[in-house]
Amino acid sequence: MDEDREDKIAVITRLCVCLFILQSLCLSAFASTTDWRWQFCTVDPGKGGSFGTSATTSDGADFLDISLPTGRYLNCATYYEQGVGGWTAETGFYSTDIRSPLVAQTENTKTWLFYFWGSPSLTSSNMYLTWGYFSDNTPDFQNSVYTLKYVRPAVGITEGYVDVGTTISLNYHSQGTWKFPAYATTNGLDGYMFELTATVIPEPASILALLTGLAGIGGIAIKRRQA
Repeated sequence: MDEDREDKIAVITRLCVCLFILQSLCLSAFASTTDWRWQFCTVDPGKGGSFGTSATTSDGADFLDISLPTGRYLNCATYYEQGVGGWTAETGFYSTDIRSPLVAQTENTKTWLFYFWGSPSLTSSNMYLTWGYFSDNTPDFQNSVYTLKYVRPAVGITEGYVDVGTTISLNYHSQGTWKFPAYATTNGLDGYMFELTATVIPEPASILALLTGLAGIGGIAIKRRQA
């Protein structure tokens, strides 16, 4: 009787594990990796730098890529040259850079190289790179990994508050601020440089765990029949 009870407990336990894995796989299937945005410099919509993907756009220049407006106090933007890398729009800075969605089978990583600088009218001694996202374009934390890397200081800046090369996971730090010595310039390419990287997470491990659990249940059933 004790052995039968232990077998039943083992079967129920493994069934619960398999149901949990199945639920996770179903949630992953309905989660979208197509439409998300990270916002830098400010959390105000329509300001700062906005980088992400959308199912309605491509990796090249299109209607979702917006040139950097003039007169901003702080600037966050990517930079493109016309004719380089297939870029067909004008050469310059783009405060909104939206690309085609990540596809795990063919292209599982995208990287945005962007710059951060102040306008010539900047008078403060420090400036702050903030980041976050909006609820209507939430990054897919379940199926993707997002990282932010501090690549290079602004030209002439030799000391700072954040070490060059510092990389953080935005999955665990989805909102935050880095402090930097103020840098005012008319050439954004001389400003601080950063990398935003998005990587799709493959799911074979979850499927393997599910198959292992089902195999284990089958093994118990066979064992009981043989007994």
